[in-house]
Amino acid sequence: MNLSKIRVGETYKNYKELCSILDEPIKTGKSKQLQLKDWERYFTYKKEGNKFIITEIFKTPKPKQDKRKEGHNETPYINLIEKLILDLLVQHNGKGNVFLSKNMLLKELKMINEDYIYYRNKRFKLSDFTGIPKIHIDEFYDTTDDTLTRNLERALNKLENQSLIFWSRAITVCFIDTDINYNEYGEIQMYKEIKMNDYGEKEEIYTPTSPYIKGIIHRKATDQEIKLILQIEEWILNKYQCDSKADLYRKGIAEQFFDEVKEILFHKTNIAYYYKSYEIICNHDGILRKWKSLNDLLLKIDERKQYQNELNRNVVTRLNNNARKRHKKAKEANITQYNDNNKQWLIYIRKDEDYIHNTKKLTDTLIKNDN
Repeated sequence: MNLSKIRVGETYKNYKELCSILDEPIKTGKSKQLQLKDWERYFTYKKEGNKFIITEIFKTPKPKQDKRKEGHNETPYINLIEKLILDLLVQHNGKGNVFLSKNMLLKELKMINEDYIYYRNKRFKLSDFTGIPKIHIDEFYDTTDDTLTRNLERALNKLENQSLIFWSRAITVCFIDTDINYNEYGEIQMYKEIKMNDYGEKEEIYTPTSPYIKGIIHRKATDQEIKLILQIEEWILNKYQCDSKADLYRKGIAEQFFDEVKEILFHKTNIAYYYKSYEIICNHDGILRKWKSLNDLLLKIDERKQYQNELNRNVVTRLNNNARKRHKKAKEANITQYNDNNKQWLIYIRKDEDYIHNTKKLTDTLIKNDN
């Protein structure tokens, strides 16, 4: 396709003339429709009868979406996530190997803002700040986290299928590292203090040195630590009579579950808490070869910001649209009152008349970049 001969604002009398200008073959039927759809990756136009009026020409073609490979349910902004992940890897120190928590990776891609992380464990404070009931905030975090995780991992899987990266989930622990002073022979250091008793006699008092905190470390969990975490989680799941963590969210007791797991883990180890992370190892040379073919080795600052803003807008739109669908579906369900023991408690929340308004307020507060 030759775009050098077209200009924004110019009018072409019909399809055949535009094909001639673009050096494109003239097609008919479905082939023509697919061709017109493909042109939209390079420029936009409006129709007046048979005339084509060029309204915008893109500096960089939009990525092509192959529905046969991706399926009809493919989220349209997955390609943006892919591109920003590759950009992050290429600009990252250490030849692109990345180990980040899920929330930090989402923030780097601008799929969430800093308030999303800050208020995650301060939901009563967020409720007071926004005037939104905490139970609605809990539901928002649960559904949003699920949506963003699926989108992120879909993009990672697509990059792995191209042999550009290898990624894996990991557990990061917040470990409180302690130590104690020892003498030359590896024994706990003792201190001697001499005091005078009531009879004026010297008494020697011996006390061991006290342990101290060397630092708080965030690191990848060991295999032994992961096994312990899983054992505690399974025990608490059985205690709450839940088959899976999904049941916890349906019953509205997920926060209680994780608080109890963390408490037991802390008593057994020096781990204060744990969270999910992603470890990404990249084929650095492969990424550079692929980007050279796109004339796009490393996104410039303005380009990166443009992609990030576009992704952020898409995420906000997606979350708000999903909320509208859930609200409509809930209103059609026959649930008249809230019940803690009812597995369909979410329906009651989602049919609330303020549900869509609350979701939009939360996306504006926790997701939007320009918050």
